[in-house]
Amino acid sequence: MATYSIPDDFLPGFIGIINMSDNDFNTLQSLIGNLRIAEPLGDFLNNSIDKFAGVSPNELQAIVQSLVSIGGIFENANYNIDEFTSDFSRSFLISQSDVKSEEGEVLKSRLSILLSNFNNLSITIKGEDLLTDNQKNFRDARIISDVRLLFNNDLSSNNNAVIVHNLKIHYYENRNLKDFFVALDLYDLRKMKSIIDRAIEKHKIINDTYTNLSFLDFNNAGTNPSN
Repeated sequence: MATYSIPDDFLPGFIGIINMSDNDFNTLQSLIGNLRIAEPLGDFLNNSIDKFAGVSPNELQAIVQSLVSIGGIFENANYNIDEFTSDFSRSFLISQSDVKSEEGEVLKSRLSILLSNFNNLSITIKGEDLLTDNQKNFRDARIISDVRLLFNNDLSSNNNAVIVHNLKIHYYENRNLKDFFVALDLYDLRKMKSIIDRAIEKHKIINDTYTNLSFLDFNNAGTNPSN
């Protein structure tokens, strides 16, 4: 019999699962079961909220976040669904003295149903974890181009100038968004373009070669992207 410590941040999601109507729960079950592999959870939330009668966007976000957290725990628990949900619901009741035992039974029953439909979401979570398990992860980038004039010793213009391109990269490190700057000239830009074009071509070759694998594409919410 295992005991689980449930962070306060995830408690509202499990309470939301207990309190949602049967119709809304059936909607959630159907959506989880039909979730496309690699579909971003943000898109899932945005595309699903109008299907619920009594669940607000914030409540749905809390519910999905709690499901993602429990999905990861379940994958590592080495229990069957019934054993895991029994232990988890018992732990939930211990942590929430104002929750009635029958509400704990509702949570157990509903978690059992959701986890039995969890395959695509589980694959998505594992794939995203592997994709982002790096020291630094790219977020965004922009290039700021400057013209820099050359001056003579007496500060008069000699009509000469250089162009400098500053590449600003936004990246995540330990979930913190940071920036990195590097200066480039035209030769550097062409070299970077060549390197990136080569990496894209390698991506295509790998994708076309390993036809026995389904490569997850988190940008297009699917598998086996064509490029």
